[in-house]
Amino acid sequence: MGMATPIYVLWVLLSGLGAAFGNFLPDTHALGFDYLLPIYFLGLVIGFRKRPLWLPIVLVSGIASVIAYKYVGSPWHVSLGAAAGIALAAIMAPTVDPTPGDPPADEIGEGP
Repeated sequence: MGMATPIYVLWVLLSGLGAAFGNFLPDTHALGFDYLLPIYFLGLVIGFRKRPLWLPIVLVSGIASVIAYKYVGSPWHVSLGAAAGIALAAIMAPTVDPTPGDPPADEIGEGP
């Protein structure tokens, strides 16, 4: 909560400022603001490239986003693409032994 609260408060305040004063910008496409969201997401994706199995997750997310954009429309394609990537990451998640010092369950048994 200590880290999330300042971020949330600033997000709400700056969103309010954008809603109040955003109409003062003459042409956002001419200024290049329509490229900010894709560049932001590209920066996030580049940060994931050192993680294992990042490429299939990014590809599924991107493909799902394009399909959702075609059939559902904007802005839902962003959330649906992210949900597809998260679902694949959950499916592909490596299993972790809960107690590293204990033998696996299939090796536990009666003595010889």
